[in-house]
Amino acid sequence: MKIKFKIHPLTYIFILLSFITGYFKYIIYLMSLIYIHEIGHITAGILLNWNIKKVVICPFGGMTYFDELQNRSMKEEFIIIILGPIYQMLFYLLLNYLNLKTPLLTNINTFLLIFNLLPIFPLDGSKLVLLFLEKIFSFYKSYIILIIISILTILLLIFVYHSFLYIILYLFLLFQIYLLNKQRKELFHKFILERILYPFNFKKSKIIKTKKEMKREYNHYYFYKNKLINEQTFLTLFL
Repeated sequence: MKIKFKIHPLTYIFILLSFITGYFKYIIYLMSLIYIHEIGHITAGILLNWNIKKVVICPFGGMTYFDELQNRSMKEEFIIIILGPIYQMLFYLLLNYLNLKTPLLTNINTFLLIFNLLPIFPLDGSKLVLLFLEKIFSFYKSYIILIIISILTILLLIFVYHSFLYIILYLFLLFQIYLLNKQRKELFHKFILERILYPFNFKKSKIIKTKKEMKREYNHYYFYKNKLINEQTFLTLFL
């Protein structure tokens, strides 16, 4: 499997500034931890036969993109998300075991772990929150709630950390949230279309009134002309 690695333009600027200001050790530690973190996601994706589209290395973390169905297993998605932080911690513990740990490395590793688990899209924390939301709410509503949580978290952070570097980071994240909001309807339509094209057979079932009530890992039934029909029939009629 050939995986495309891309460097975000901001990362080049960040690396250049780090070397100019003498923070070359900082950037080496940071990039190493980011790569190991993304390798964790990639490893899980390969083991679970997910199609990996590309990996983008950003100044404050990486983003692994998958070309997969919206209706793939939530358990598999959880494994892919969590294996990134696990790989990062194992790498840190290995360096500690080899007596290569430094206070700078410890600070960077702690920052990355905490920051990456914040409920802000597209960080891993937001993906875990989305999985939790999808257990409770519909697919459509879960994304709306995630966007709101992401924005509120950034607004809260601005009051605590508002240096120039953090402002750049917030702007980058807000732009990613903006893109998600633009793609939200497209993701929902893809979710619906998959239910028509593929014969999913989930263990749980639910009777609903509209498409926007559909949940992941649920079979759905609708009342139509006083009859109970399955979701494929309903969606085919009213796509």
